[in-house]
Amino acid sequence: MYEECLKPDYSPDLREPLFIAGFDGWGNALDISIGMAEYLIRKLGAKPFGKINPDLFYRFDDKGP
Repeated sequence: MYEECLKPDYSPDLREPLFIAGFDGWGNALDISIGMAEYLIRKLGAKPFGKINPDLFYRFDDKGP
């Protein structure tokens, strides 16, 4: 599944990596998801090194409780 969802441009030297994602769309209530990711990118000086396919992180078939 890694090959389907993560598309790295290169493999950076990471120390204690942490993955934080903010998805746009219906789950981004009041821009909280994207806004927090953008804030952390600015605050931590993060640099992109690839892309992800966000569709693979959603459950489109979940009908809820």
